[in-house]
Amino acid sequence: MKSSVLILLGAILWGIIGIFVRTLTPLGFSAVELVTLRSYITAIGLVLILLITNPQKLIIKLSHLWYFVGTGLLSFVFFNTCYFKAMEYASLSVAAILLYTAPFFVMGMSAVFLKEKITRQKIVALLVAFLGCILVSGVADGGASLSARGFLWGLGAGFGYALYSIFATFALKKYDTLTVITYTFLVAAVSATFLCNPIHMAQTLSQSPQSLWILILYGILTGAAAYYFYTKGLEKTPPAKASVIATAEPVVATICGAMCFGEIPSVFGIAGIFLVIFAVLYLQKQ
Repeated sequence: MKSSVLILLGAILWGIIGIFVRTLTPLGFSAVELVTLRSYITAIGLVLILLITNPQKLIIKLSHLWYFVGTGLLSFVFFNTCYFKAMEYASLSVAAILLYTAPFFVMGMSAVFLKEKITRQKIVALLVAFLGCILVSGVADGGASLSARGFLWGLGAGFGYALYSIFATFALKKYDTLTVITYTFLVAAVSATFLCNPIHMAQTLSQSPQSLWILILYGILTGAAAYYFYTKGLEKTPPAKASVIATAEPVVATICGAMCFGEIPSVFGIAGIFLVIFAVLYLQKQ
């Protein structure tokens, strides 16, 4: 139960990302730049913490670097890139739904690579949660659009998102949670640098120096803390179950939109929130 709560806490912190994005985007930062800065801030903060508290946790075997190429590059950077591209070719609601095909990928890969049993309860919880995400996204209200490119980029986002749970599960067999997320963001930071313009980021920061504190809080809460809670929960929670619990993220995002920006969800959205909550609680009976 404790591990499920940790995963839920991680999902809640991911759900508040929109607040930071809505605050920082008007200052001139692009979506890709925000992902890159989030990676750098998180990586630097975690390295400093480990250097002060336990430098031994920064030592890894070179042969294990593939774990973090998986979590940092193949998952974090790849899924964010695909997600942004999906939003170019599809409506935001459809892109969000395609991102949440991730639990389906996790369940399939867990069965193949981790020999995790696919139970009837997991399937029911997954389908209910996915339906809830569809309703929360607003697709049921109409106005959704999708192209073949949008569909493929969206599936790529869901697949990349799912890879974190798989690679992190392997990494946790060898390393501490803090080591896993530190190297995840180190690899992500270096990789994401090639996707943006560092000079433009520096210019934007110089023009809005107050944004630095917002960025630091953004990195701490949605990066270091969120990934710590989720990864710590993965130590004792099967990836498939964890991925379903994480579907609480769009629910939190919807609540934040209502509370902070007056974006009141429709009847369908409210029904979706209850479906996701039901799926998470139902999964705890396992």
